[in-house]
Amino acid sequence: MAEASRNAFQTVLCDARTRYPDAKVSVIAHSMGNYLVANALDHLASRGGCTAGAKISNLVMMSPDIPDEKMRELHQPIVSQADIVTAYVSQIDRAVESSEVFWQGPNFGFVRNGVPIIYPGIFSIDVTSVQDINFSFMSLNHDSYSFSQIMEDVYELLRKPDPQPMSRSLRIAEMTARGGAKYYVMNGKPKGRN
Repeated sequence: MAEASRNAFQTVLCDARTRYPDAKVSVIAHSMGNYLVANALDHLASRGGCTAGAKISNLVMMSPDIPDEKMRELHQPIVSQADIVTAYVSQIDRAVESSEVFWQGPNFGFVRNGVPIIYPGIFSIDVTSVQDINFSFMSLNHDSYSFSQIMEDVYELLRKPDPQPMSRSLRIAEMTARGGAKYYVMNGKPKGRN
């Protein structure tokens, strides 16, 4: 359904850009919604964007369910069609982790060995520490959008678009992966921890 909905989403996005050319358009996607948005932005990039030509201001990727193999193809089109791209990823998101079985490989939204999959131009924020470490079949820890610390960061991002996560929140620390690539970790006392 995410692939089949690409054109419909493009129509909505381009219609918003055409009707309100001076407005900032932000997109917040969750899970497979990120797959839909990423494919739409890829298609728009290959066509030169919407008629209005403007990019979206913010793409917020909550628990993105996109196989890394596909993300390698979509990375450049995504960052070319959005001014700021922020991905909230986790080490304990069991829905995204189990999706790796379906995709038969690593998933962009799942953090393995403490370091997210990093792409230039995408601010990947590991939100594991604010999630519930007590496993629940009701959430599968796939509900990062429901945590106030994360939504406060999204609010600040949309309110005063600053791509640097550390300047929006004291709860976010910058980390350096092997090879020098930067990623971010949201610090917070999660539910279930003393």
